[in-house]
Amino acid sequence: MDAEEIYRLIKQQPFQPFRVHVSDGTKYDILHPDRILIGKRALHVGVGGVDSGPAQKIEIVANIHVTRITPLSIDQTSRSRREAG
Repeated sequence: MDAEEIYRLIKQQPFQPFRVHVSDGTKYDILHPDRILIGKRALHVGVGGVDSGPAQKIEIVANIHVTRITPLSIDQTSRSRREAG
């Protein structure tokens, strides 16, 4: 997936949480724009912890392995927060 496309998602106002789907089946819920850093060839995704605080770890995902991005509904966002906490 194109890094510019992902960048536009995190910069839109108001921010809309989204899910990043990866080729190995992994999914990352991006609940806050500070939880993702977009590079030319890879994403750095903060996982674990509360969405407004520091991440427990950073996952690095090559952009070519991002298969799709889907918006998260309010119900999915609430569920993701409960599972992270």
